Amino acid sequence: MTIPCVRCSAPAAAVMAFNYPERKVWVGDLPESGPVSPAYAMCEGHANRVSPPVGWTLTDLRHPVRPLFVNREVA
Repeated sequence: MTIPCVRCSAPAAAVMAFNYPERKVWVGDLPESGPVSPAYAMCEGHANRVSPPVGWTLTDLRHPVRPLFVNREVA
C-alpha cells in the first residue's frame, strides 16, 4: 500500500513531525511498515522544501540514498 503525500497525493517518501512546546520540526525517513501517525507523510519534493515557522528549528533525519564519495583504503 502506497501512502500519499499530504500536500499533493504523490507517493510519500518521508515524514514530518512537530514538537510544539519545544518549537521543533523533524523530517525523517518513511517507516518500512506501520502507520505514520502522528507524523505527516510527504513526497520527496515537499520534504526537501519544508521550512519551519519563524523561531522554530528544523532537523532533517533522513538517510541519504547513497553517498557521493566512498572512502577507499589504499594498500
